[in-house]
Amino acid sequence: MLQEANSQHPIFYNRNETKVYIVTAPGTMHAKNLLPANTEIIELPFNNNNEIDLEALSKALLEKGLYCLLIEAGATFNSFLLANKWVDEIDYFIGSKILLDNNAKAGFNLTSNTPLQNGTPLTLLASKTLGNDIYLHYAIDAL
Repeated sequence: MLQEANSQHPIFYNRNETKVYIVTAPGTMHAKNLLPANTEIIELPFNNNNEIDLEALSKALLEKGLYCLLIEAGATFNSFLLANKWVDEIDYFIGSKILLDNNAKAGFNLTSNTPLQNGTPLTLLASKTLGNDIYLHYAIDAL
């Protein structure tokens, strides 16, 4: 069963006032009834490049009264949101381990080489040490 197999995943912790929305293409979630009650599936069309339709996503989120989002995504969607200027802040964690592994997952799917002087400037809003790890909260100055 999906919920039992993934019960350690954060989506399954008990929530009193929060909700998790999973955005996906139509027909991709077959086990909707196995997700926790605090979870809602939003099915939206993808374009010819297999990218989510951000206008449709905006409309769906606004209809739910959602104006501020915390998005946890993979490298491809993170890069897509940044490229489409959908992000104004980044929460970044630096772990206290080095992975010398070609299979490690990147935070962004990089498709071009940008010189450092052309990088997007960030403003540090907050930082915190968590044991040996570091949490950084940045505002994106201009995209």
